[in-house]
Amino acid sequence: MHAFDSSRLDYCNSLLYGVSDKLLLKLQVIQSEAARVVTGARKFDHITPVLCEVHWLHVRQCIRFKLVMIVYNDELAPPYLADDCVLVFSVASIHHLRSANTNCYWRQ
Repeated sequence: MHAFDSSRLDYCNSLLYGVSDKLLLKLQVIQSEAARVVTGARKFDHITPVLCEVHWLHVRQCIRFKLVMIVYNDELAPPYLADDCVLVFSVASIHHLRSANTNCYWRQ
């Protein structure tokens, strides 16, 4: 089940960036059920601790993570992806983040 989830749900999921919430909900239900099967959790158990137990991100978080990794690791990332990611230290804010000096990305 873990191999199925990793290979099917994570494969090219950065292409799902900007997809409707309705489609992401369908994918999240599939991932949640897979996590329940792997861990033996009951149907009405809260899913976040179950996903943490198997070290999986929610579908939306996984898409954002992969998008940021593509932009961060590849200086020649496509502009349509790079435009949606901004370096943390370039964001003007009242609160200064500790991560601002570490070249982290922040989603607008």
